[in-house]
Amino acid sequence: MAKNPYLLRTAHPEDCVCVHASGPVLEVRDFFLPVEDIQKDEITCMMFHEIADKPDISYHQHTSGSETFIPISGKIEIIAQGIRTYMVPGDIFHVQPYMSHGFRALEKDSAMMCLFQGFDMINLVNIRTAALKKHPDAVNDPAYKAIFGKFGHKLDRAVPDPIELPREDVFCLRREGTGLFEYRYPGVDLYLKAGRWETHGIKEIWEADMKKGVRVEWGEIRGDYRLFFINKGVVDFTIDGDTFTVDEEALVRIPPCLAFSLECKTDARVYDLDCPDLLHSMLEELGDPKKELWPKDPEKLRELKDKFGCSVTSYTYEEQGF
Repeated sequence: MAKNPYLLRTAHPEDCVCVHASGPVLEVRDFFLPVEDIQKDEITCMMFHEIADKPDISYHQHTSGSETFIPISGKIEIIAQGIRTYMVPGDIFHVQPYMSHGFRALEKDSAMMCLFQGFDMINLVNIRTAALKKHPDAVNDPAYKAIFGKFGHKLDRAVPDPIELPREDVFCLRREGTGLFEYRYPGVDLYLKAGRWETHGIKEIWEADMKKGVRVEWGEIRGDYRLFFINKGVVDFTIDGDTFTVDEEALVRIPPCLAFSLECKTDARVYDLDCPDLLHSMLEELGDPKKELWPKDPEKLRELKDKFGCSVTSYTYEEQGF
């Protein structure tokens, strides 16, 4: 287990909660487990140690829940909705119910984080593992597969003859430095990676490319878990008065009711994986920042933030703020 209760370094096995499936080809680590309804995601990491001729994760779809895939090393092929492409670090691929998908590694020691929302993957895997210890032949039994497929809202599919598209034409693939919507402000470029309409109305996912010197504070007491993925750069986090430095690829999870802030010590790329605010709606209403539509009256700004549930209480960059 990690010594820092808020920090999980993706390259350090000792930081994960447990390893619940391991083999010469595929290893599965659990980073964070779900915490009832207030935790929006369970996070697992798949480690692909070898290159496979067929999908490591077979082609299938789920009838409920959504999944977000975040490569952290190597190169991973994905076939989704019959379209074949590949993922590399910096990409995000978001899958909704009834979107069929399957994976295989294209390079040795590839790794991919998986965020599960809406179904309890760890318990499903543990039940499957326990059943196979008692009934090792059951894995090939169609009746057995049907039981666990129903329990996991899973429907196996035959792999289609895939359609080949350029990466920029694959809608569900949100590449580094791109988004469904893009907003540029002093010191930060924001890219909406997954909209609230894609996550059952629960959250938004953002990429923030921030300059050295940017500082953001969340000083209000909120009932949400927050989850950030530091993809590049060096960032100081202060959580409930304790400050620590993140200088490698890592996840930072912040429990409810704690004030926190981040400060970029270098240029950095940070993913907000659990944004509870209606941030896109607020930025959409404000429009082009060059038109200076941000309210200059602090009380008017407060009213705007309250309208959309914006939890940022301070943003500064080289003496500029809004």
